[in-house]
Amino acid sequence: MVRKLFHVSLLVAALLFCIIGSAQPKIPAGDTIITDTVTKEVLIPLRQRVADEIKRNIEQFNADKVTARQNEVLDNIMKVSQKANDYLEKGIDTAGIASQMDYVLRLYDVAGDGIFTNKGSTQTDRNLATSTTLLKRLLNITEIGQQTLYSYVRNMVGFRSQIDSLASDSILLALPSDSVSLVNLISKVNRVTKEMRPADSLLKKAIQKVQLLQTRVNFVTTKLEDGIEQIQNYREDLSSSLSDRETVNLWQPVAFSRPFREIYHLSKEKARLVFSFYSRENTGRILFLLLLIAAVTLFLRNLKKKIHATQSSPTGQQEYLVLRRPLLSSVLIVLCVFQFIFPTPPFVFSVMLWVISVGSLTFIVRNFVTKYWKSAWLILVLMFLLASIDNLTLQASRIERWGMLLLSLTGVIFGVVFLISNRRKELKEKGIRIFIGFFILMELLSTVANVYGRYNISKALLTSGVFGLVNGILFFWTIRLINEMLTIAAGIYKTPDRKTLYIDFESVGKKVPPTFYYLLVIGWFILFGRNFYFLRKLGAQFTDYLVKERTIGETTFTIQSIFLFFLILFLSGLVSGVVSFFASGNQSVAGSREKRRGIGSWLLLIRISIITIGVLLAFAAAGIPMDRLAIILGALSVGIGFGLQSLINNLVSGLILAFEKPINVGDVVEFA
Repeated sequence: MVRKLFHVSLLVAALLFCIIGSAQPKIPAGDTIITDTVTKEVLIPLRQRVADEIKRNIEQFNADKVTARQNEVLDNIMKVSQKANDYLEKGIDTAGIASQMDYVLRLYDVAGDGIFTNKGSTQTDRNLATSTTLLKRLLNITEIGQQTLYSYVRNMVGFRSQIDSLASDSILLALPSDSVSLVNLISKVNRVTKEMRPADSLLKKAIQKVQLLQTRVNFVTTKLEDGIEQIQNYREDLSSSLSDRETVNLWQPVAFSRPFREIYHLSKEKARLVFSFYSRENTGRILFLLLLIAAVTLFLRNLKKKIHATQSSPTGQQEYLVLRRPLLSSVLIVLCVFQFIFPTPPFVFSVMLWVISVGSLTFIVRNFVTKYWKSAWLILVLMFLLASIDNLTLQASRIERWGMLLLSLTGVIFGVVFLISNRRKELKEKGIRIFIGFFILMELLSTVANVYGRYNISKALLTSGVFGLVNGILFFWTIRLINEMLTIAAGIYKTPDRKTLYIDFESVGKKVPPTFYYLLVIGWFILFGRNFYFLRKLGAQFTDYLVKERTIGETTFTIQSIFLFFLILFLSGLVSGVVSFFASGNQSVAGSREKRRGIGSWLLLIRISIITIGVLLAFAAAGIPMDRLAIILGALSVGIGFGLQSLINNLVSGLILAFEKPINVGDVVEFA
């Protein structure tokens, strides 16, 4: 190429020399013939040669560009083919997904037993609820497999589309005129084709194979969705006819009778599957509960060691109940208070938490309550276990109905005896009598409904009465244990320090705040409402009402966002107050004042930071754009500049005092 450019430059130089020579002054007439001869024989051929050379160079340059582009396209085909081969070698576990679909279909048959097959004389709400939960978990599994296959097929189709796009590039059809370049092109095309053909064939086969599996996964997904929808319709019908007769009276013969052993194994299998799926999905929350239990246990054991070291209790010997078994006390407190962190738990999961709590309370109060009330508690625990087993039984049978009748009548007698007993004054918690009265009413209504063929409402009333009474007792004892823990801590930790995270237990007090009681009452109603589908349905409708979008002018909002906005503001103020409340100590004690020097200033900064973060979170959660917030703050700054100067000045001055710390909380300031 360089040599050709050198030849062209020589020709151009010769041409310029001739042109310059022809532009010289006029020569004599005798020399005209010589000049014309030179022009025809030298200059014109030279010009033609230069033009031909330039044309050949341009053609060669274009040919080189085409060759470079062809090489680039062929190299890209090779790269994409190699990526496709690597991706196919990595692949996905199609056999595992296919096996998983077989597993899902088997569990679908288990979930549909008693609903789609072996229906019996009536559908039961517990069976419908359990099967719905199970099918939703199975649907999650299939959707994950469906998404995996979709992504895999999309990537393979993308590879094949890239190869086809590159192979159909028109630049490959431009054949070079040079025989050597043509041979090189044909050789490279053959080599690329040889490398590309296996990858293209493998891609085609893999796409066909995965698409077949994808069709099967889509079929399973559709089947699960149809099953969930059908069960939902059953539940709607059952809820709308809850008070209607569902089966014959208790003394009349039944048209369908399934062996109780089959019902037991079916119920056990469904409960095991639902518990397993839900536990795996909420592993993080379960670990959080375990960490809380460990933390509270360590705290209670520390209190117990300090009490034994001093050989005195600030609240008397009767206040040692929470410290008798620190682990069981922490289990009871944490499970009763934090069981609500689990969203829509299945009954089998909730009853496991309740059984652990009931067992913990039984051992805690074993030598604390009188023998009479201990016997009453053990009878209630037995009824609780029987009611739990009955609620886990998912299909109606005559044996179960007679058992329900016996259990509800026993509950009525039990409640009446202990409610009218002269020893009711021995109850440590007087509010339990309210729950006993509620329990008697539920069991009595359950008895009547069961006798006259209202199976589902009878079972719901029976279990709600027992679970409501047991949870009420658990909540009362939880509050008692927390109060004892706070009382002992306030007596031991007179002043806040690093070991107590600067919590002033003396200021916290010896009892939980009234708000805690209200929250537990709300929690009790939530647990009670989970036993009735129509109450859960009302809750879902209320939620839909809250999240429905509404428009005023050009502004769109939801009632939920408004509630969320004010709730976050309230919680930020509450957290700020709690931090101040816990960290505030008795500043009148000289030693305490010296130890806590500087805490007040940092406390102010922490409170301001909490409120500021709360305000920003409230605006973000409510969906208010930050640019509009900036406009609002800009408009308010004008008003602040004129009308709130003194307030802002005081705030800024307080921040300066907090940072520079010329004085601290507890210092005495004298004015001359």
